[in-house]
Amino acid sequence: IAETTGASGVTIDGLLIKDGAIPSISVIGKNLIQNGEVAVSQRGTVTGFGANNAYGPDRWKYESNGAPSSGRLSLSQGTGILGAASSLRVDVTTADSSLASNALYQITQKIEAQDLHFLEYGAATAKTMTYSFTAKTNFTGSMTLYLIAADGSRSYATEIDFTGDSSQETFAFVIPGDASGAFNFDTGTGLDVMFTLAAGSVFAGGTEDAWAASNNNMYGASNSGNFFASTSNFIEFSLMQLEVGSVATSYAHESYGTTLAKCQRYFWQQAFANDKYIATAYIASTTVATGPYAFPVTMRAVPTGGVFGTTLFELDHAGTETQSSNMTFAGNTESTGALVMTVSSGLTAGQAGVIQGGTAGNAGLTASAEL
Repeated sequence: IAETTGASGVTIDGLLIKDGAIPSISVIGKNLIQNGEVAVSQRGTVTGFGANNAYGPDRWKYESNGAPSSGRLSLSQGTGILGAASSLRVDVTTADSSLASNALYQITQKIEAQDLHFLEYGAATAKTMTYSFTAKTNFTGSMTLYLIAADGSRSYATEIDFTGDSSQETFAFVIPGDASGAFNFDTGTGLDVMFTLAAGSVFAGGTEDAWAASNNNMYGASNSGNFFASTSNFIEFSLMQLEVGSVATSYAHESYGTTLAKCQRYFWQQAFANDKYIATAYIASTTVATGPYAFPVTMRAVPTGGVFGTTLFELDHAGTETQSSNMTFAGNTESTGALVMTVSSGLTAGQAGVIQGGTAGNAGLTASAEL
């Protein structure tokens, strides 16, 4: 911790405390970015990203402009950033050597609006933030750091320049507060924080280094070169941190369990080995058993539930184990979901049973309340 004392007060890690006053600090922690060192990746490596938007490592989403974006990429946990648990590694798997005018490739994290109200956007006291991260890439050119505050229809774009020598480099960008912006106090998206990897001319040439009314030409305002020109191109990002103040301070490392719990507010999945308990069930008929399932954390919204893996489950009832691949899982509330298992026959209505992992041993449940 760096501390200096002057006539105006005490400065600790770049944060000035005047006359003994306590500064405003976000109750969710110094870093507004979640999973900034990409320690959590419940989905594992995800490949084939292209026209469809989808999540990779937790809280990090790939977005494109659909069919005009013909390149493809993979998102995985990398190991190339010293001092970080992991990194967000982007590898081009299908080149897009000649970008269409409306091509667009981005990596984004969406921050919940109710976690941002303390920034006081819309007032003269709107707080300055600093976004810092560490990266390494073999790409020579520039990308755009692009922020969208959708509740106020405002955006901010600035340029990130890469030398392409594959060495580790740390970047920091000071983002002024926006007296004309707004954040709703709700569970919707308050701020999109994006890396624009590549963009066609439709998305280029917009306002840079100042908040402005959102416009398509700001998405890739600063992009030059084409990251998707070659399948050998890669980039790793890690230690992403968005904090109040005009100085980038040391990264706020946290325990894996803390990061996982934050991520599970938006998405979680759990696999079950053979005979591992999932839920106590009520047998409603000769073919249907139902059971409740408590989520590991309260989710952002009532989630969309599903099953994955072999989808083979079993019901232990009256000393018999009945296998079934006909299982549905849906959210009831932000905290609980409902399992419904259907079998061909052989159950006794009114009895209890136990839903558990089936003989294939890798069936699981998933729930998503992503922004």
